[in-house]
Amino acid sequence: MFPLQTEKCIQIVPPVADASGTTLTLVSPGYLDMAGFHSVSYIVSFGVIAAPLAALNVTECDTTGGSYTVIPLTDFSVSPLTLPDEADNTPLHILIPMNGLRKRYQKIVITAGSGSTFVNAIALLGNPDNAPYDSVTRGYTSSAGSVVQEAQAAG
Repeated sequence: MFPLQTEKCIQIVPPVADASGTTLTLVSPGYLDMAGFHSVSYIVSFGVIAAPLAALNVTECDTTGGSYTVIPLTDFSVSPLTLPDEADNTPLHILIPMNGLRKRYQKIVITAGSGSTFVNAIALLGNPDNAPYDSVTRGYTSSAGSVVQEAQAAG
């Protein structure tokens, strides 16, 4: 097993066109449970952005249903970060070390601006206490429960 095989991949926002001014719906259950993992990488990809996003940040909470607060330095509306706009369709990579300072549950908040936005987001949970051992435990399942194909290069 090589290091990337110890990460768990979770699709948190499926490829979708987000309606003007709405917040994207996260894949059920709507939050990430970071128990047993010591880092997370969010990768957010954009297609067409009709107008600048209204919000993009990562929030955290001690319980699934509690009041979530923004994790410092993950709010793209606060300088030096900037919200993606119609001229910027480059992917974003948000890396958050858990190192005992972060709360157990996290959510990513993406709200469209005044036009439709095409977006996709995944989370890679890393540095696990117990490494995932197959494609299912690494999170490669579809919403219908079928296993998504996983290719491993020789090396």
